[in-house]
Amino acid sequence: MISPSRERVARRICGLPDQRGFTLIEILITLTLLALVLGLVAPMGVRSFERAEAKSEALLLQRYLLTARERAYSLGRPLSLSFEGTQVSMRFTPDPKFTRTPEPVKPLKFEYLFFQLQEIQLNELGFVSTYELTYRQGEQERVIDLRAFLNNQV
Repeated sequence: MISPSRERVARRICGLPDQRGFTLIEILITLTLLALVLGLVAPMGVRSFERAEAKSEALLLQRYLLTARERAYSLGRPLSLSFEGTQVSMRFTPDPKFTRTPEPVKPLKFEYLFFQLQEIQLNELGFVSTYELTYRQGEQERVIDLRAFLNNQV
């Protein structure tokens, strides 16, 4: 049996290359191909993630609207929802027949939804005064039909 060091010497004498690893060119080609594939795939993943986040925020907005309706009905008090920029806030309409003001609800902030200045009134039965809520999700303008959505006419 020939020892590994003698085999290396024999290869050099015969002019055979020493096959112990990858050449620099092979590594550079592999890294270039890997960078090219990542450069093509990564933007698609980011867009997909942003779309999923925007859809999640739209569902959160719908849940917030339902919560406002349920709160107005359960407390028997009218309330208003204010939409401005990326924020939605809920406040109860002052009413002289009620001495105690309900606990305020923390405003809701969005990252992917944008609202024009809008205000929606809900009466003490949870019915809305405005029929549409308009917002932007990325480049698209979206509209929620509040009458159908909140008043269970869907």
